[in-house]
Amino acid sequence: MRMARAAGEWPFYLVCVWAPVWWAMGLMSLAFVVLAPFMVWSLARHRRRLQFPPPAVWWFGFLLVALLGLLALGRVAPGTLPEARSGQILAWLVDLVVFVTATLVMVWICSHDESSLPLRRLMHYFGVLGLWTVAGGYLGLIVPHLAFRSPTELLLRATVGPGPWLSLLDSPRAAQVQDVLGDATSPRPAAPFPYTNSWGQMLSLLLVLGLAVWLTSENRWTRVRALLVVPVAAVPALLSLNRGLWIGVVVMVIWILVQLLRAGRLGAVVAGMCAVAVLAVALVLSPAGQLIEDRGANGHSDSIRAALAADAVTGAIASPVIGWGGMRQIQGSPQSIAIGSSENCQQCGNRRIGSTGLLWYMMFAHGLLGAALYVTALASTLWRYRRDVTPTGVAASGVVVLSLVYMFTYTNSSIGLLTTLAAMAILYRNEQNSAGGFRHG
Repeated sequence: MRMARAAGEWPFYLVCVWAPVWWAMGLMSLAFVVLAPFMVWSLARHRRRLQFPPPAVWWFGFLLVALLGLLALGRVAPGTLPEARSGQILAWLVDLVVFVTATLVMVWICSHDESSLPLRRLMHYFGVLGLWTVAGGYLGLIVPHLAFRSPTELLLRATVGPGPWLSLLDSPRAAQVQDVLGDATSPRPAAPFPYTNSWGQMLSLLLVLGLAVWLTSENRWTRVRALLVVPVAAVPALLSLNRGLWIGVVVMVIWILVQLLRAGRLGAVVAGMCAVAVLAVALVLSPAGQLIEDRGANGHSDSIRAALAADAVTGAIASPVIGWGGMRQIQGSPQSIAIGSSENCQQCGNRRIGSTGLLWYMMFAHGLLGAALYVTALASTLWRYRRDVTPTGVAASGVVVLSLVYMFTYTNSSIGLLTTLAAMAILYRNEQNSAGGFRHG
């Protein structure tokens, strides 16, 4: 890693390259939040002209709806438990800070040029975080029970004492050990993120950006090493039993092949299809095929997801403009209102509406209007930059595509949302860098 870095690179270098430190400190999800004040100060100090992608106006509309969600706090949504308004306000503030931080990162990228923040360097940093995610996957498989209280938590406990702030910190752990296949527990990678789902989401989003840079490098050994990343990452990706990730990989492969075809690279399309065919045969003939089949036959969370999605729709219809300002606990469980959490069964019932997918969260927490604005921001981004079939454009638009796919199954982590808005900014910057820009119509 070079010592001299352009002015705009430092936030991404500090977060992505030093990710294991943030994880061990219990601050991985809040890393950019911690750096946000310094980013604001830097933008103001250098008097940079603030810029953002045109489709971001829909995102700004969403921010306004999220802000108005404060008015819904304290109200009881249909089929949910009454909760203390103070706790709801804290959760609303945390979400708003995450939204604003992701917006700041988008503006930061758009407001710098190639001299202060080269796009390839930016995507390289995201790729480095992707490599740390791969390493975290192996850590979770090798020492799945590794978990500890972070130094940040220990320090705050000693100085401030226990309180609601605990929910803001990540609990560093290598994996979530869960009974997924029905007959035995399975280690599911999580590091350097708090949960397996966020691990799977970030693995795909980050590596898409990194591989686009490495595979198009002028250095042959960089390209060779990049090719090796794919099979190395495939092992923890398969063993994570993460169906959302598997679906995302399939969607991304199709997306890349279609974009290569649009770019007229028929040779690359044929080679890609041959590679996919070989991989498919290898999966069917190997134990991995049986693993995928077993996971498909054990969708133990499907009924819960469906019930919570229905609750989200019900809540969104009841408050379609501003939603409910955040998640809410349902009464009982999807099976019965009488089955709730208890001392003997901490995991029973009272699940949170919006915890099973970003779309359901958006609909419930921010209403039909908020969800529509968010989806429109992503869809309009894909439409505006649809003619960009450069490697950078295909990778960044691929991140947006994955974000649309994942919103049905993943609650977008703070870094996941940030990466999505960063991809929008990368598309904007790539258009500015192109000779004459890409045509729109």
